[in-house]
Amino acid sequence: MKHTLIIGIVLLALVAFGASVASAEAPQPWMYAAVQSSGLGTVEAVQASFIRYQNAQAAIHQYNTPGKWQAAYESDVSNWLRAHGCASCYIDNNLMSFKLRIDAPIYMFDAGASAVPY
Repeated sequence: MKHTLIIGIVLLALVAFGASVASAEAPQPWMYAAVQSSGLGTVEAVQASFIRYQNAQAAIHQYNTPGKWQAAYESDVSNWLRAHGCASCYIDNNLMSFKLRIDAPIYMFDAGASAVPY
């Protein structure tokens, strides 16, 4: 019973403080492409910046369930990309824009995250 209570409190704290679903994951392909347009220098910096942005959006728009986080992900990514210098970049229905589809594999290869540049 005590362990269940502790786990429940931890889960509640994660939701309350807006822990991003993407925060513990490896960088997404679009993050590699965003290094170029954002000027942040590394994919880790892009990921950290996006997590801060998404957590701020979560606080403003009350993403208090995993479903709300997932539903807002594509628009959060698209808005972050546009705010960081890539006006033609977006994700819609799990499809990256043409620019992201071209840039992501190249920058993933350059960063050593992909074995082939295509």
